[in-house]
Amino acid sequence: MIGSSFVARRSSLVVRRSLKNKKTLHLVVTISILLAIAVANSEAGTEGAIDPKVEKAFLEGNYDKVVSDTTRLINARSSDSDELYYLRGLANLKLKRFDEARRDFNAILSGYPRSSRRFDAFMGIGDSYFLEGNIDDAIKSYEGMLSAFRGNSNIKLVYQRLDSCRSKPARFSVQVGSFRSKDNAEKLASKLSRDGYESFVDYTAAAADGMYRVKIGNFNSKYEAENMASGLRSRGHSTKICSGDASH
Repeated sequence: MIGSSFVARRSSLVVRRSLKNKKTLHLVVTISILLAIAVANSEAGTEGAIDPKVEKAFLEGNYDKVVSDTTRLINARSSDSDELYYLRGLANLKLKRFDEARRDFNAILSGYPRSSRRFDAFMGIGDSYFLEGNIDDAIKSYEGMLSAFRGNSNIKLVYQRLDSCRSKPARFSVQVGSFRSKDNAEKLASKLSRDGYESFVDYTAAAADGMYRVKIGNFNSKYEAENMASGLRSRGHSTKICSGDASH
């Protein structure tokens, strides 16, 4: 079995590298995942510990297998299922299945009121929003933890998450077209500008794949971008929310 000391050593190494390379919250989430497995095994002992095969699959990055195995175990047993929901939620985070991850974490909150994983489940929900690019809902989730878990020894992790959310806000835009022809992209962008939209052609992306994407806006939150996209769809435009540097 891969024990807690192994995971702790690996987590320590990742922490040192993150300090050296100044990684973002995405790496912090990975560290938390590894430490969570170690703590689960050390606290649970032999009985009720996470199945070593499932743990090994997680550490090897075989997240689909983790989801499959934890689902089978959840359906087959009633004891310590909160740990299984938690591990499946973490695997879904790594697979970028954010809705599924939130369902797993919420299953702990609604079904296991005395679970030792409640703090971690709340954190997982916030992390799912952060990794999805939904900074507004991530902040709401983390801020909710400040009052719900006042005095918790791990509350400093929540403050670290909030600092990461606020230090470099994500930018969002709405894509309304994608063309191989630069002229066609510029014509659509010009038309949208005449209609009063802050439109532009993403030439940076075009340099990578030859597709000229027409986008609107440079929003601070996904919520603002979604409101814009809704209005554009009502006018017959197809839309896609884009995150990252939306400057032009």
